[in-house]
Amino acid sequence: MAAARRLSQTRRANRLTAVTLLAGAGAVAWRFLPVFGEAFVGGRPAPGSRGAPAALARRAFAFEVVEKDEHVGLRTSTEDDGAIRISTKGPLERGATNTVLGDQEIPNKGRTYWEVKYVGKEMDNFEYVGVAEAAVEPTRPLTKNTKGKAFFLGADLGASWVYHFMPVTKEMTEFEQRKQKEFTDELKIEGKYPINMKDKDMDAQMKERHGKWWTGPGVHVGYPLTPRVPIRQGTTIGIDVDMDKGTLAFWKDGKYQGPMYNTYGKPVDLKGKKLFPAVSVWGKTVGYGGDESHTGSTVEIRTGLEPPPLP
Repeated sequence: MAAARRLSQTRRANRLTAVTLLAGAGAVAWRFLPVFGEAFVGGRPAPGSRGAPAALARRAFAFEVVEKDEHVGLRTSTEDDGAIRISTKGPLERGATNTVLGDQEIPNKGRTYWEVKYVGKEMDNFEYVGVAEAAVEPTRPLTKNTKGKAFFLGADLGASWVYHFMPVTKEMTEFEQRKQKEFTDELKIEGKYPINMKDKDMDAQMKERHGKWWTGPGVHVGYPLTPRVPIRQGTTIGIDVDMDKGTLAFWKDGKYQGPMYNTYGKPVDLKGKKLFPAVSVWGKTVGYGGDESHTGSTVEIRTGLEPPPLP
């Protein structure tokens, strides 16, 4: 953990030092520090000196990533253009997923925007990107997280879904319990039983199988997007949070995809929530006998961007 903090502090110090030196050299020197520059897709460089880091030229939202001891095979680096590159070198064959958060809480007012570019996409695994609470688990994808609320986009080479946290209510629990009893009673009457289930312990087994449904604080649920927003190599996803409205929207390669809705058909409401940028990155090791290599996804996070004009 200490090493992670030192790495983050070193990145900040290096950027600040570079800015200070170049600023003293005059406007021409900025040409040699093209932070983001033409790499922007939806967001724009903040107003200021040509090529100046957006976070320093204006009060745009900028952040580093939080590296934790629990992460498995997490690899991070800072590119020449200032983007933060992330990948996961997971275990042999089965792989691993790291969920990585930004170190700055999303401001509770105004619009906030950043971009995630998939510079490496070697497998047809689902990618997850959005916002989450600080409590999310670092070694589980956002869809399987149980300790913090999250709101995010998930997509592979062809399909795309949006997910949100749905709290469990008393009505949901009572409904499930009622349906479970009706189902069990029907099976008994018809003399039909699931495989390997004996009559004498049917109630106990059904309760064990379904007793945990709709319990706990809540679950993450999703629905497919139409039209689809697949993620392939080279795809850039823009994350657009408007805390004044409480909305979360996505951009794909500079095209606005609209605000995210929940499963009830209403825009998600982020007002008052303490959220951070979040991305889940999967990877694994392949090969044997000294010929191992890494495969999976590699993302570049670009921060300090001015939100693009809405259509």
